[in-house]
Amino acid sequence: MTRKPTSVSGRRPREVVADTLRERIRTGKLRPGARLPTQRELEAEFSVGRSAVREALAALTQEGLLENVGRGASPTVAEPTHHPDAPRSAGVELADRLHEAFQAEDVTVDAFSLTTETLNNALAWPVRQVMDHQLTPRSVTARVLIPSLEARL
Repeated sequence: MTRKPTSVSGRRPREVVADTLRERIRTGKLRPGARLPTQRELEAEFSVGRSAVREALAALTQEGLLENVGRGASPTVAEPTHHPDAPRSAGVELADRLHEAFQAEDVTVDAFSLTTETLNNALAWPVRQVMDHQLTPRSVTARVLIPSLEARL
């Protein structure tokens, strides 16, 4: 069994790239219609290989955040097409709710997650912001329910 490369934070390179670009889109640093940097520029910025960048772009495309991926030009940020009542992936929904929760002075998070990976990816941004002192909640309380490895789902 081969180990997959991870960053210092324990996340895979593709997750670091995808999470960062997702956050730039969510916060408006990358607006609809904006072109992303080239794959080579992203490789250099994140110090990752081509496959990590491609996998991150594919994930963001699947989430509906990017368009024109792999057509010879840099991908562009997609226009929001999300209907408020339409279902969204657990990772995107959880990340959005955590982003909102961490704006409060006293943060309480109750989470049920089928995988620790989904929870870890969703918590990456707020934890990074707290560590960088960009978010300064007075307290954070988390209650997490994750099924055991033996659970039949």
